[in-house]
Amino acid sequence: MDYLVVYDIADPRRLRRVAKKVEKFGVRVQKSVFECFLDHRRRHELEEESQKIMDRAEDSMRIYPLLAKSREKQCILGNGVMLDFPAAVVV
Repeated sequence: MDYLVVYDIADPRRLRRVAKKVEKFGVRVQKSVFECFLDHRRRHELEEESQKIMDRAEDSMRIYPLLAKSREKQCILGNGVMLDFPAAVVV
């Protein structure tokens, strides 16, 4: 499933660590915004690993599911390219 992962990290050191972690799961589309294709296991892994780095009192991360039809309605203004994720994953 496609997800939009966004975060706001207060400390620059934690910010770099979270960014490196999320880069392993998806593609950066803006400074603190990633598009990710995650199955249930990978989403759980992203959540667990990110929480180990973050300070719950100062930082936040949001993971929004993107519906399949949302890709058809996506609009990019300015610099950027439409990302292709698999329509289905066979396990």
